[in-house]
Amino acid sequence: MPYCSATDEELVQLWRNGCDEAEVELIRRYLPKIRAYASRFRFSGMERDDLVQEGLIGFIKAISAYRDENISGFSAFAGVCFRNSIKSAAARALEDKNIPLSNYLSLSDDSIGNLPDTLQSSIFVDPEQTVIRRELLDEALSKNSGVLSAFEKRTLTLYLSGCSYGEMAKKLGCSPKSVDNALQRVRRKLKAVS
Repeated sequence: MPYCSATDEELVQLWRNGCDEAEVELIRRYLPKIRAYASRFRFSGMERDDLVQEGLIGFIKAISAYRDENISGFSAFAGVCFRNSIKSAAARALEDKNIPLSNYLSLSDDSIGNLPDTLQSSIFVDPEQTVIRRELLDEALSKNSGVLSAFEKRTLTLYLSGCSYGEMAKKLGCSPKSVDNALQRVRRKLKAVS
């Protein structure tokens, strides 16, 4: 049977009967759609090929989960499956816990220059900078103790200790937008007092 002329539903049935070529034909048909959809997530923190891979996994799951009684047909069912798989992978990549994985340094990449220098500047904390931050924090809090609210003081403390907006929001029990607003108020108040 020529697989090119078979419907998607016929190919799914052939695959269930043990025909691996039917699965290859389905993937050949849907891979351009999966690639096109994955390219929409350029800023997700994942490489496009990784998103395509996630889409293919969702698509293969669709092949095995599809039932003939599905009214919408295989095309709609498979589309929902691979799109959801790509969306989920992109969302996971944007979570705070995955940031270290998204910002890795390749050991084989010549463009990063001298690896020890790169590691020194990007990973290790400079003790001098830590002392300077601590002094700035102490000075800002002692001079302006009546100017800043308790929330603004805690936010400033976390900010100067090097926390990200996401980390500060978790520790303070608020949204990252509230953290940003508090830091904007702190800047305005400290500028007015200086």
